[in-house]
Amino acid sequence: PPRSENIEELSQLLIFWSDICRNASLEITLIFDTGSDWITIESSTCSNCLGVNFKYDESSTFEFAAEDYSKREYGSATLSGIEAKDKVCLLDDSTHGDRFCLPLFEWFLVTKQHGINARIDGVLGLSRSVMAEVDAEDYDRGVGPLIVKQLAEQHVLD
Repeated sequence: PPRSENIEELSQLLIFWSDICRNASLEITLIFDTGSDWITIESSTCSNCLGVNFKYDESSTFEFAAEDYSKREYGSATLSGIEAKDKVCLLDDSTHGDRFCLPLFEWFLVTKQHGINARIDGVLGLSRSVMAEVDAEDYDRGVGPLIVKQLAEQHVLD
């Protein structure tokens, strides 16, 4: 069985978003989900989100990636929002530089949620790049952007 120190270290992994406000980064806490593909982050416009909310209008690298709002479902939770892009870093870029960053990674900006009653900031989708045939039949939007795959393609990860 895993040792508690290893679980504690894993739970402290942070994703940083580039933020124009004095070049500071926003530390967010994400649920690790190996069954989902998208990274989702709660927006400052989300009135019923309990975590740290991302102020996208303060980011110099943020852009919307879609025109229409959509939903992402996670068991008993439903997240409504819009696809977006921004600089995403595994480690604080002010300390480690851009070595652990993706300059414009696509993710899901949550504007409303139902079913999450904890102070989390979003979901870190870590699914594989292929889907089981059973899931693919009911999955009308295809596989979303996969952070591990893109980090590997840009040689951030081996």
